[in-house]
Amino acid sequence: QSPPQSGPRPPVEPLDPPDSPPITTAPSAPNREVQFGQKGLLIAGVGTMIVGIGFFLRYAFEQNWVGPAGRVALAYLGAIAFLGSGEFFRRKEAGSFGLYLIGGGIATLYLTTFAAFQLYTLIGQGLAFGFLIVVTIFAGLLSLFYNTQWLAILGLVGGFLTPVLLGTGQDNQIVLMSYMAVLNGGVLTLAAFQQWSLLNRLGVVFTWLLFSGWYVRYYVEAKFWPTSFFLNLFFLTYALVPFMPYFWSKRAERLTGFGISMPNAFIAFGYSFSMIRETFSLPAVCLVSLSYA
Repeated sequence: QSPPQSGPRPPVEPLDPPDSPPITTAPSAPNREVQFGQKGLLIAGVGTMIVGIGFFLRYAFEQNWVGPAGRVALAYLGAIAFLGSGEFFRRKEAGSFGLYLIGGGIATLYLTTFAAFQLYTLIGQGLAFGFLIVVTIFAGLLSLFYNTQWLAILGLVGGFLTPVLLGTGQDNQIVLMSYMAVLNGGVLTLAAFQQWSLLNRLGVVFTWLLFSGWYVRYYVEAKFWPTSFFLNLFFLTYALVPFMPYFWSKRAERLTGFGISMPNAFIAFGYSFSMIRETFSLPAVCLVSLSYA
């Protein structure tokens, strides 16, 4: 054996240096069980209750226990229950589940109004149309209040489907395109507060799809001036929508709105080209070309 070394021993390093980060431990099993019991089982129970109510109502409808007016009334009450319970759960720290219920309530309002008008003829077209405008505005306001894009998307999709669902097969251009202008004004307003690119893309897609459907089916040369007015109104709306956050809040961010504004311009110019050439002449198209530029 070697002899013991003489002199002072080197200092022993502490096991846990003073500046080391604290050690975090995973939540204990009882805490996980409490969280599962408070949230998981509650959500599962509410979902099971909703499914059970749905089967009961379906059976009641099939057996004619409830007439058409009662069915519509129950559906509206169900929508109100969805909205109220969604707000309740949102305040009880179950935000995602609450928002899902609120979205379900909005969807139920759309479908119930459609059923009341189209399936059961309990209300007139004007009343159904006006009520769904209110629902669409309500969805937009909720999306701003809760700061969630998908509620705005739900309202937008429901709003653009409304004239399709409630259509009677007759042409009413001024009412239809005024309604579309109101919807696009809502998109423009939301764009001033939130940079929701998906909402903007869906808005421009649905606008031109609905306009194209009307144009193919009903456009004649006698409707040139009102059609040209709404066509260019839609063009201007989606020329501004992608850039509203930069104008309104003066954000210094990358410009990404050309993916919407450029197709929007080409589609509008295509319709203008066809209409002006048919109504006036080919050289007259230069006026709208310069205006768009």
